[in-house]
Amino acid sequence: MVSSLPLSGKIVNSMDSSIYYDINSFTGNGDNIDFTVNAASGIYKFELVFEKGIAEVNDVITVSSSGSLTLTSNSVTMSYAGGVFEIQGNDISAAATIEVAGRKGKRISATPTSAKFEIPSLVTADTLAEFPELAKV
Repeated sequence: MVSSLPLSGKIVNSMDSSIYYDINSFTGNGDNIDFTVNAASGIYKFELVFEKGIAEVNDVITVSSSGSLTLTSNSVTMSYAGGVFEIQGNDISAAATIEVAGRKGKRISATPTSAKFEIPSLVTADTLAEFPELAKV
């Protein structure tokens, strides 16, 4: 049971702690604390500051994008050797990530409406050793 409302707080992106959103007001009673934050999609930890100290909460908040992500044909330059991939949508996080065939891409840029990634080569020394016929392509 909570005896008082927090003085302040923030939600912090669990992948990139430099991305956070301040919580400016709270409502609630002894059982619940309510707040509203406009945040980009992602998974967030939250911290609350009370008169007697800081509470780091173990639970996380998941914010989902409103709407779908789209890929336009002119935003892909990619082959088995890797390339560039761009998506567009709403509420895209500055900490957005992408994984293709189990390989993580490098984020080049991200805004609330688009994210561009460099996709690593899908043919590596390991895949060539496993599938030598790829070397003949």
